Amino acid sequence: MTSNKIILINNVENIHKIKKLKLENSNFFSFNIQSHKYLEKLNIDHTIAENYLSENERIKIFDLVTTNHNWYNEIDKLKDFKFQQMNLLGSLDTVEFHTYLMNETINFFTIKKIIEIEKPTTIITSLNFYKILKLITKNNIKLEIYSENNSESLQWDKITIKQNIGRFPISFSLSRSTYTIIKKKWEKTVCSVFNLWYNFNKSKQKTILFLEFYPPLYEKLLLSLQKNGFNIIFLNQRKPAVYDLDSIKILKKCGGKIINFDHFLTSKQKNEIKIISNDYIKKLETIFSDDHFFKSSFVFEGNSLWTIFKDKLFETYRNRIPDYVYSLYVSNELFKKINISCILVLNEIGETEKSILSNKNKVPSILLEHGFGNFFPESARFNILANYSNFKDKIAVWSLNQKDFLMDFHGINSERILVTGSPRHDALFIPDSKIPDSKIPDSLTVLIAPTPITQIQGFDHTEIHLKFESTIKEICSQLKKNKMKIIVKLHPSQSIHNEIIQKVIKEFDKNISIHLLSSVTDLINTCDAVITITPEGWAPSTVILESLILKKPVMNIILDNNLYDFQYVKENAVFVVSSDLELNTNISKFLLDNSFRNKLITNGENFVQHYLHKPMFASKCLSDIINSIPERN
Repeated sequence: MTSNKIILINNVENIHKIKKLKLENSNFFSFNIQSHKYLEKLNIDHTIAENYLSENERIKIFDLVTTNHNWYNEIDKLKDFKFQQMNLLGSLDTVEFHTYLMNETINFFTIKKIIEIEKPTTIITSLNFYKILKLITKNNIKLEIYSENNSESLQWDKITIKQNIGRFPISFSLSRSTYTIIKKKWEKTVCSVFNLWYNFNKSKQKTILFLEFYPPLYEKLLLSLQKNGFNIIFLNQRKPAVYDLDSIKILKKCGGKIINFDHFLTSKQKNEIKIISNDYIKKLETIFSDDHFFKSSFVFEGNSLWTIFKDKLFETYRNRIPDYVYSLYVSNELFKKINISCILVLNEIGETEKSILSNKNKVPSILLEHGFGNFFPESARFNILANYSNFKDKIAVWSLNQKDFLMDFHGINSERILVTGSPRHDALFIPDSKIPDSKIPDSLTVLIAPTPITQIQGFDHTEIHLKFESTIKEICSQLKKNKMKIIVKLHPSQSIHNEIIQKVIKEFDKNISIHLLSSVTDLINTCDAVITITPEGWAPSTVILESLILKKPVMNIILDNNLYDFQYVKENAVFVVSSDLELNTNISKFLLDNSFRNKLITNGENFVQHYLHKPMFASKCLSDIINSIPERN
């Protein structure tokens, strides 16, 4: 196809302006599912731009981006941003930073390839893409801007609040600053009413610090630690540890407390934090004004993408440096004033985790595995975001298989790996529970648990979205045809794809019950079968394991056709199918064949028993390990 004029669409907010453009001899390119659908709605012929990059090219971009996670260490001038034990420019959430780089880098190489193939004379685009085009195009290509309000946002620039009012899902977004204000007021009210503030008179007693945990998931561990005589404190800067009534009840039950930083710091210290923050912001403004320092930053295949990233990174750091300084300052004081015996974390890449762990001195820390880790050699590169290799202390895993993988593929010393089982799943095991009696098909309740599409690995593109939508519609059609009750549980993440999934389901049938933050295990208990949708075969949902523990048959539909030979697949514990191969027939088999579902349950029960270490007793195992840690002098 020979193009004279091409129009690049990545933002539907100002897409109405396109109608005013001269469309003769123009070729449109959509860059996401939203722009694709909008152009379809306008009956405008277009090409899906994402198809210009192959899977191998996207994987290559992933590898390039991961090498730039610590970009600030490569520039001597940026060492001036070190505060206490942490470079402030490294405080940014790694997944958030990675996803932003993935989006922009994929856009760069997609546009570059389109230009190489289509050879346009004129390109009409948004301001965001204009920055990319200035790096690629020569003077023989005319550039025009149709939209100026198109700044790429980062994941935590806004916080999505999700809740169910009955069966109706409600979600809305707040700015980061507004959310922080509301969160502080909520914590102040709840902790004062229920006496949940930490009492510094107990600061000499041995204490366990939980970072960014949701208490109800770890009730047995909390009670076991309490029994061993530990104080328990929570530090959550994202989702409050007192988010709901269940959390409050468990904190009361285990004696868990929340730290009030307003009481923690003096007025003089708070003022000092402001002065320090302002000094770093001035440094930021000075160094970011000189591109000379960054000429070797973010170089991908000979192309420096610094000018694409520069403005957003500057804005983000300028807005967040006060938060980072505050967190680091507070964490330093925390370890001075409280006798912390051990820190428990679920990752090392979040903002809270980075600030605390960088200042922990010699306090032991344990990284708890918290997802259904079925590691495989072919997918090992994607585990880099878990940061296992860089975590310096102990790692608690669910199974011996996970230990072997971390040793073989990440080179982690066996002494650093604790095989404890999964404390969060202890409560799901009911001794001597029986397989539920079979039901006739039209009385079945089926839980659909879709994993949202993300750009973390680079595979958020229109074709996978279209496949996702057709798959979920096919599932719902089959269930509805057989008069089965449908329940949908969305993933509790910030992903924008959750909103798209919700919209697709409501357009299909507005009466389908969609749950945002309801307990997934409670929902599994109410259903007779579970269907999970997995965009990328290497990353099965933890819902699968939880369903197997609760003796429910599971069907896992893979969208990218990468069906890995995981152990639960070898043992026929889960019915794993491709969305492209006889989906209708496979769904019918799963829903209508009682003996097949019962066989899945039996196989699943066997798999769980030898996959998980110490089922029912993982919390005690981990608690005893923590109790054996020598006290610091």
